Amino acid sequence: MTTAAWTARFGPARWPRTMNAHTYPFLTALAVPELGQVNLPDLNGTPVPVRVDVCQTPYRSFVLLWTPQRRRLLPRRKFLIAP
Repeated sequence: MTTAAWTARFGPARWPRTMNAHTYPFLTALAVPELGQVNLPDLNGTPVPVRVDVCQTPYRSFVLLWTPQRRRLLPRRKFLIAP
């Protein structure tokens, strides 16, 4: 499953039947839970830092990939004190 923003940045998801950590570096997080971020190339070939969260059960393993958003600072408020 992907969002429209992810597809626009990284392209549509194409998952093969078998995957390895050499081709898909985010899979390393299944064996090394401390791995919290990997670089994935976007459609332009630019490496993008992507956060990795893993959930494992005895039956399945789930990997959540997401890009951290920049925090936008609110503009400073100016207060005018009337005389």
